[in-house]
Amino acid sequence: MEEEVKRDLERAEEYEQTTARASAIGKNRFELSTGLIIAARYADKLRRVTLVTFSKLAPKDVVVRDIAELNKQLYDVLLTSSPP
Repeated sequence: MEEEVKRDLERAEEYEQTTARASAIGKNRFELSTGLIIAARYADKLRRVTLVTFSKLAPKDVVVRDIAELNKQLYDVLLTSSPP
């Protein structure tokens, strides 16, 4: 797990320098643009984009913890929801 976090932090820093597309749209409101991705890579991309956006506002370990919980919740919703 620690290796994955290190890898994500490195990718987040690279992403920030090359294609950071996070915009402040108001007090405590941000718009994130991640581009098109396949579903299997969604959690990784969400973690990297979140690290880029919030690493200067909150400790990185808190960001990683909270995004991991969000990813678990999203997975549970997708797993339990029925197709339309």
